[in-house]
Amino acid sequence: VMILNFFYQIAKAIQFIHTRDVIHFDIKPQNILIDTEFDDNPLLADLGYAKKISNQGRKTVIGFTFTYAHPSLILWAREKKSISRTKIELIPKEEHKKYDIYAFAKSILEILKIVNRKFSTKYVFTFSSLQNARW
Repeated sequence: VMILNFFYQIAKAIQFIHTRDVIHFDIKPQNILIDTEFDDNPLLADLGYAKKISNQGRKTVIGFTFTYAHPSLILWAREKKSISRTKIELIPKEEHKKYDIYAFAKSILEILKIVNRKFSTKYVFTFSSLQNARW
């Protein structure tokens, strides 16, 4: 129950920024902090790559962590000859919220030790990792 509440609190934080038309773009376990002084609540941190959804049609540079990036974001970076391996130019849109959801899902798998970060560009499930996961 505790772990479900932990993930629920992070999901609420993501929903909060999404309802304000902000996309985080860099959700990963390292950006989820624990507030030990106030009920061990998780906090979504590092909004350095966050962008507001734009109606202006202007491109902006966004960054992301390759390991947690949505496959279409990685493909875009490869096809568009990105600024760097983890930075591209795009117009932040409503549909890009899926990048945060995907990164959050990969983070959950890593936190539950279902996916090993070293191999997280491919889903690697092992019996022992599933057996030892704390549900």
